[in-house]
Amino acid sequence: MGGHLAAFQSRRELDAVSSKLYRNTPYWIGISDRENEGYFVTASGNRFPYLTFNEGEPNNSGGNEDCVDIYNGIMHDAQCESLRSYICQLGN
Repeated sequence: MGGHLAAFQSRRELDAVSSKLYRNTPYWIGISDRENEGYFVTASGNRFPYLTFNEGEPNNSGGNEDCVDIYNGIMHDAQCESLRSYICQLGN
């Protein structure tokens, strides 16, 4: 359909989307540090435009938390194999 996992450009964008999501439900977004721990990029390899992690995050708990979700409007690193809802966007 031409979409991909969302990449927020600002707190304003994140807040606007978060206000429409179910509370207490984690959602995947299009960011990970799979290739280089601590260097978060989009699926296309571009440096992620906006990051706002919860206190103590990212923590790479267990050494295998390489993907990022948002939960109640805050970003966390998590195991990429975890089941989550997801947020997609159209375009580049």
